[in-house]
Amino acid sequence: YLGRQYEQLGNLGLAAQAYQQAADAFGDSNPQFLLDLGRVREKEGNAAAALAAVESYVRISEGQGRVPEWTAERLAELRRKAGASSAPPTTAPRER
Repeated sequence: YLGRQYEQLGNLGLAAQAYQQAADAFGDSNPQFLLDLGRVREKEGNAAAALAAVESYVRISEGQGRVPEWTAERLAELRRKAGASSAPPTTAPRER
């Protein structure tokens, strides 16, 4: 609940810390906190960290035999965003 409170207050850094602590505490028994962490990381503009959190969620869910259908689309979206954010900026060729 602390993560949600911080998130509602707009303090995404503390929200991410709270969700990470919850994810660590619950381990593989409750991967939901990884989705919360991914959402906050994406709001922060850190697509790579969001992707890592959702990938962990999917890995744990696969181990439990229940992977929601929407995860493939979500992973593809985050991979696209993470790739775009890590690509060097493009510049227009200079005219001579």
